[in-house]
Amino acid sequence: MPILKKKAPVKVKSSDTVIRITNPTGSPKEVDGLVGDRQQGYGWSMAERGDYIYIGTWFNTIGAVVTIIQAGLKAKGLNLSQETIEAMMDTVSNNEIPHPTKGLGGQIYKMHKDKPGEFTKIFETDVSFRNVVLFGDALYFTTYRGVNMDKVNHIYKVDLDDNVTSVYETTDGACSRANAILDGKLYFAGADSKFELDPGDEGRVKLAVLEKSNDDDTVWNYVADYHDFYEYSDDSAVKSPAGSPFWDMVAFKGSLYCTLPGHSGFIAYEGHPARQEEKGKANKYGWVWTEIVGNHAVNYPGIQETPLGNMVDYGAGITSVVGAFGVFKDNLYCYNIDNTIMSEIMGITGMLSFTQPDFKLSNFVGPVHDTLKHTQKMYKYNETTGRFDECFGFTKLVEGSCVEYVWKSAVYNGEFYVGTMDSKVIYNYLTRLTNGSLLYMTLDDWKAQFGAIGRLFKSLANKETLELVKSLKAAKANAPAVPKNSLKEKFDWEGIKMLASVSNTVRKDPGGFHLIKTADGEHWEHVTDCGFGDQFNYGCLRFAPTDHGLYMTTANPFYGTQLYLLKNNKE
Repeated sequence: MPILKKKAPVKVKSSDTVIRITNPTGSPKEVDGLVGDRQQGYGWSMAERGDYIYIGTWFNTIGAVVTIIQAGLKAKGLNLSQETIEAMMDTVSNNEIPHPTKGLGGQIYKMHKDKPGEFTKIFETDVSFRNVVLFGDALYFTTYRGVNMDKVNHIYKVDLDDNVTSVYETTDGACSRANAILDGKLYFAGADSKFELDPGDEGRVKLAVLEKSNDDDTVWNYVADYHDFYEYSDDSAVKSPAGSPFWDMVAFKGSLYCTLPGHSGFIAYEGHPARQEEKGKANKYGWVWTEIVGNHAVNYPGIQETPLGNMVDYGAGITSVVGAFGVFKDNLYCYNIDNTIMSEIMGITGMLSFTQPDFKLSNFVGPVHDTLKHTQKMYKYNETTGRFDECFGFTKLVEGSCVEYVWKSAVYNGEFYVGTMDSKVIYNYLTRLTNGSLLYMTLDDWKAQFGAIGRLFKSLANKETLELVKSLKAAKANAPAVPKNSLKEKFDWEGIKMLASVSNTVRKDPGGFHLIKTADGEHWEHVTDCGFGDQFNYGCLRFAPTDHGLYMTTANPFYGTQLYLLKNNKE
């Protein structure tokens, strides 16, 4: 295929050939974002249709994180301006994190497979795109509003002429990302704001699995509602604006398998139209739903060994907060995701609140330490026992690293490819003083670092900040006494040990996502363990298997998502 001859391949650890489609000669810290837009951080949605690849993006990825950090600092009495927060982030990251912008949202681009790197924008929205599926001749894109709770989530249909219309909308839940095709029907799972809760159930999430009418794109019928997942409809992880009420859904052997986030570990259900002998078990829509991972299943939350799940001391939903599915060679696979973003936010918020009297090192290092100690895993479903059995060959490849998500999977040319997220680049910001990375900074890096420090001091010296300091002193004088930790208490021994452990893991990790594959489900190997040589590619995000090869987008909220093409050379 001529496209591979035009561009130099990326160095990989397997026999695959990989080339970079966007900015093909680019290096780390060079802007990509498909079209040279740094703010297009995630290529969160991708699908093939005919001769084209369609990609939907998450714009302004960092903006949501800044909003959450600001809220966390405000709760601690530090009501800092966005300018000051950005100056702090510049200092911590040495300008590697772009400043959030407003007024723009996710984009849908298309690229002809024979014209790599040439993109046409066909649509833009005020939120972001989270997933896409090809059903018939039409593409169906879902959106993600996240912390922008005043926005509306949509399912957009893109017809053969690239006309875009909204065929569904909801104002409940962060997004409706989970989708699957079963027996010629299209299904989405999320939260439906039009559903009426029972009296006394106010505050629960209106969980729903919806089936699209094949006669009318705007008609969506229920096959499940929040009653079918009742215990979890009030779960803090299901309600979180950072995630999704349902995380994933696949079709497998006549059933839908879906996952929900859970504060003590993810939950999973199997659902199917009731068979004749199951009519007594069916819900009012004629479906039977069975909990297969959860408090009432043989597999406990997060696929733990005991009913205790995996709650940790530092807050809910740190490890195995969600799970996802893949299907390969007539087997169902499940893989887990730690809430690395929340542990990072807790760590950064804690670090920025060092001056607070109750600061304690272990409180902000603890969540990061716990997620790193929790190895991500791949499981294969055992239909005889109903249990998910661990794939130990996969575990061995990621243990001891900064891999925190097993993100997405795809089958291409007889092999099962699995993408991950590696958090080294972000954890590095929390441990730069202790992991040795300062030794490798160039003169330009140091110049940028001192420039960021200067901007931070300038920001802190403004009138707004001085007034804030005065108000905090006045409030402190009138407030009840708060125990003030001594320097020894601030840097507690447990926290020091945790910091040393985290720093060591970060130091040894090369940075960048791991891409792992198997041909038989037993033997696993790395394609890359360093984000194709770019530590800022912290996630391998979406796959599109095609006759040209396997297309892959990356999560790179620092310099923009990138597009790659892989050939596994089996032809």
